Amino acid sequence: MPHLSLPPQVVKRHSHLTRRTNWLTLPETPGISMSVRPPQSFHQPGFTNTGFNVLEYELMSERAAALGRQGVKVEEALAALSAWNAERDSKARRESLCDDAADAVWALFIQREICGLRNNREIIKRYAIPSEVLSRVGAVRK
Repeated sequence: MPHLSLPPQVVKRHSHLTRRTNWLTLPETPGISMSVRPPQSFHQPGFTNTGFNVLEYELMSERAAALGRQGVKVEEALAALSAWNAERDSKARRESLCDDAADAVWALFIQREICGLRNNREIIKRYAIPSEVLSRVGAVRK
């Protein structure tokens, strides 16, 4: 892919940019051809040529996947709780569903904390977690 041609005075003034090896090339766009480099805020000196970035990327990826899996478990537990019917199911069954939902929510809170997300108010709203479940989060049952 051809690069954008710059006048010699611009190239000389910004020659420090041409020394970098971490340029990204944008996909072909009719009439536009250029390259950009990633923001310097993403650059960590000393870790560019090591396996650290690859490992950190894999760890972040696994944390995000685990967070997603735990979110699905919370959705399933809350759906089972909302499907409970007083006419056909027992109170003991409801208690069990509430306990299961509380355990799933607790695990989600822990997983979010591992990912650095400390505020759970948004999750409580998003999943519409009932107060009956929230009151049991973190409780140890016999």
